[in-house]
Amino acid sequence: MTPMQQGSVLVITVVFLVMAVSAGYVDVYTDADYKGYVARTEDVRVGYCYVLCEDLNDTISSAKWDGLPEKTPTGDDAMISFYVDRDCKKHNIWWRTKTQSDDDLYFPSNFKLDRINDQISSFMVWSTKKVKGIATIQCIHEELGAKKVLEVGSYSNNTVGSVES
Repeated sequence: MTPMQQGSVLVITVVFLVMAVSAGYVDVYTDADYKGYVARTEDVRVGYCYVLCEDLNDTISSAKWDGLPEKTPTGDDAMISFYVDRDCKKHNIWWRTKTQSDDDLYFPSNFKLDRINDQISSFMVWSTKKVKGIATIQCIHEELGAKKVLEVGSYSNNTVGSVES
């Protein structure tokens, strides 16, 4: 292999590694059309099943995301699925993650249209549907006077987002 070929292989390998570890976020809402924002899960990794905490379980009506990988290492489109069970195995509805880059954004604005409104228990970004691990999203409530703050964490980051209610 010539030095130029070796350099090309290295560049391709680095690109695939960056795609594999690239982490974005997923926002979830309790109402259709991205109203009722409740949580952001950051550092979302491909192949991990993100299980919603009890306070968010079966309450989600719409979702958005950004910064997620758009292609798999084989060049196929990466997907995000929303599941009605807590282990990312049963009934799910999926979208291509690349909707985050489309001019005409096509996020799930109303899970009622997909017949899974208020039934979402978990989600996963995937290139294959094989689950690499389970990440439980933590909900922590703190009373701050009349305000209630909800913090959501992922497997690597315990304070991802906050919402006042």
